[in-house]
Amino acid sequence: MGTISPLKDIDEKRELVLPRRNSTYKHIFAYLIHTRKIDGDVVQEFVKNKQLYEDEKRNCVFVGYNNENEPKFANLRGTGRKQFRKDLWGSDKTYPFHREGTNDTLLIFESPIDLMSYMTLAKIYKIKDLNHHMISMGGTSYLPIEYYISQHPVIKKMILCLDNDQEGHFFSQQIQERFGERFQILKHLPTAKDFNEDLIVIHNRLNDYEKTEGMQL
Repeated sequence: MGTISPLKDIDEKRELVLPRRNSTYKHIFAYLIHTRKIDGDVVQEFVKNKQLYEDEKRNCVFVGYNNENEPKFANLRGTGRKQFRKDLWGSDKTYPFHREGTNDTLLIFESPIDLMSYMTLAKIYKIKDLNHHMISMGGTSYLPIEYYISQHPVIKKMILCLDNDQEGHFFSQQIQERFGERFQILKHLPTAKDFNEDLIVIHNRLNDYEKTEGMQL
């Protein structure tokens, strides 16, 4: 009896199926705006662009699309007390959660929350013309960088906004070695571990300052 060979024409790659939407957005709004301190207009921008929604389990769903506007990547982030995050089965990191820019600079982040936190910090510091392209790698991966720059040949500069930890430093060096001959590469490190931690610290300081000012009136 002969051995059975695997069929070479079977595509074993599973298709991405997005989780069903919840009937409300209140849990992700509470988590992102009140817990993570992200500006409400920033959150609404990604909701409007269908890059962010709430699923039936009350998770944040961050979505990346291909050129045909088909969802190809999804990252889930829990909104409860228990820390939960994962890439949905069938996700392709090639297609990042991103914000389209209008100039020649690409900002690179590890997570969607860091990207949105950076946008919020820009608003706090009254930076009006934040026209850079922005992507979240969904961790540390070359795939979304390679894809995004291939689709945006105008990009000449990269600013690495990765986590201020050993893994972030290591991958920053890897990006420098891989892309340094083709692009100008700069770093913008957060003061804490990441830009969301920076945002929370600054938000709390502003609140404390406002309370102190109010007591003096």
